[in-house]
Amino acid sequence: MTLPVLSTNTIINLPVDGTRPIDQVVIKVVNNGSAGAFCYITGLSNSVSPQAIFVEELFELQYQETLSKTYVMVEDLFQFNFVYSQEQMKIQVFLVDVDGVWTAVDLEVFQVSRITSEIRDNVTVTSTDFAAISFMRRPGFAIPQGLAAEIRPAALDVMSKRP
Repeated sequence: MTLPVLSTNTIINLPVDGTRPIDQVVIKVVNNGSAGAFCYITGLSNSVSPQAIFVEELFELQYQETLSKTYVMVEDLFQFNFVYSQEQMKIQVFLVDVDGVWTAVDLEVFQVSRITSEIRDNVTVTSTDFAAISFMRRPGFAIPQGLAAEIRPAALDVMSKRP
């Protein structure tokens, strides 16, 4: 199963006459599913290269639970990404300006591909510098534009004739 991924894409928050147009970001998460669910939020500063994480949270919401998160924004360029475990989870993002006016942000759904390793012949590890595990990118795997991606292994299967 591939978990749903949403992103705000890059939001511009450059100061105008010394004041940033976006003062806060409010994120509302509602679990409309029939069981508990997890949500992983990352806030990324796109003002630097490589991107820097300024928010990273993992939390669980019970059935029909609602959660609200508020972040003060000091980044020039930023984005939020969301990975969640239940299709019925609803996520809304609002930008709050210095006058307290809320503006909803459209979230983009990303299709995330899996990366699998190639099959290797049995090898003997003969030195400490020997690469015993290697991975190959699947040709159809592409990181969507505007998504700050971090690739993490979902599983590692070790197959051996010996225990």
